[in-house]
Amino acid sequence: MLINQQTIFISFRTLLLSILIVMAQGVYAVDVLVNMTDSPDPAARGGKITYTIVTQDQTNDIAPNVSLSFPLPATTTYVSDDSTQCNHDGGIPGIVNCAFGDLQGTATVTGDIKTVKVTVKTTAATPTVISNIVATSSTTGDTNNGNNSNTPQNTTIDDGADLITTLLALPDPSVVALEM
Repeated sequence: MLINQQTIFISFRTLLLSILIVMAQGVYAVDVLVNMTDSPDPAARGGKITYTIVTQDQTNDIAPNVSLSFPLPATTTYVSDDSTQCNHDGGIPGIVNCAFGDLQGTATVTGDIKTVKVTVKTTAATPTVISNIVATSSTTGDTNNGNNSNTPQNTTIDDGADLITTLLALPDPSVVALEM
């Protein structure tokens, strides 16, 4: 019976050491995801499009060093973004990169959700559809890499308003009164 107790003690000790090593390494179970919407859609040629990008960690753990990369679609130029944690690389059309730092999981009461609005101007010469993808990552392994980028966001670029102005004079024929 003494051998079995020793074996159990050694197995238990090994298990505890393994848990302590994992905790010391800071292994997290994170699930960082990103979603993006565009407005307006359709957009007029030469007009502006605002992309709203939402990044979050869906777990209870902290996702360390979360970043976002948004290559701007062809036939657009960068106008602005609303985050001090993001910058445009200066390219044409370029990439907007964001460094959010650590994100507390949204499964907790104090979870972090980062929302960034990026505005671009369309430069398409003809009506078209532009498509783009945004991606996010963390320095820790992600439990679901399938939601680290959005499905392609398609934006229709059209000719914009087609206005016709017609001037009518009523009544027709008009009567002019002269005073003498």
